[in-house]
Amino acid sequence: TALHFAASKNRVHVVDHLLSLCNLHLLSHDGLNALDLARIEHHRESTNAMIRVLVTAKGWLYMKKGHSSFTQWKKRWCMLLECSNDHSTMELAIYRNADDVKPSKVLFLTANVNAVSPRSQSRHRRKHTFEFTSSATFERYQRETFSRSEHVRTRRRIVPLSASGVRFATETEEGRDKWVELLGPLAFTPITEQSLNQPEAENFDNQDIMVPSAPPLDQNEINTLIDMTNDCVVCMDMPRTSVCVPCGHLAGCYKCLNYLLSKRSLCPICRTPLATVVRVYTC
Repeated sequence: TALHFAASKNRVHVVDHLLSLCNLHLLSHDGLNALDLARIEHHRESTNAMIRVLVTAKGWLYMKKGHSSFTQWKKRWCMLLECSNDHSTMELAIYRNADDVKPSKVLFLTANVNAVSPRSQSRHRRKHTFEFTSSATFERYQRETFSRSEHVRTRRRIVPLSASGVRFATETEEGRDKWVELLGPLAFTPITEQSLNQPEAENFDNQDIMVPSAPPLDQNEINTLIDMTNDCVVCMDMPRTSVCVPCGHLAGCYKCLNYLLSKRSLCPICRTPLATVVRVYTC
């Protein structure tokens, strides 16, 4: 979508404009949303613009693998972000430092994969710890090893890391209870038809082309848009130098339209499937 391109190129003013118009959870063919593209490219401004919309909670947590006294607790900055329009999926992004743009790991959470407090008789309860259900997994946040699409993960043979045995802790018991409330099963609302205003991101895997987040324009709107500016409608930076075939729209610069063609996408103006892109010259 246009939001994916704006985020990948760090066009902050475009991202700000599109946040209220586009579905932030739509995935590319690599199984990445617009926030993923901005974070992977280390675009701080675009990342912060989208996080302000998606963040539910943030703060410092301590992490530790296992119960051995020889294993040290590691302090990590964590953010809880929305991952779906119906509030059924969230992610816990784990950063080494609070000012990092890209997290080191991401933990996906649902009503079935969530945080649980230690049992009342557990010797670890007094340490303000909590952990996740046994089915919880991490994913390393690298372009080659991260995808939100199950289909892409299977094709690339990406094996998620088990979160079993990984404990989290807070400074106080009140802090622990608050995080468990935010990460627990009661934090997720049931999936209902009324809450699905737009296609879910995970349903995107079975589609051959990228689904537009806006309806096609009628001919009058297209003519107005074409006459309004000569800027590329994708990056809004370079001049329009290429034509979409077969629709014939002079829609954008050669680099952006050629990228759309490589992703088997659509004309950004009329949504016609692209067959090829032709560079044009003026004299």
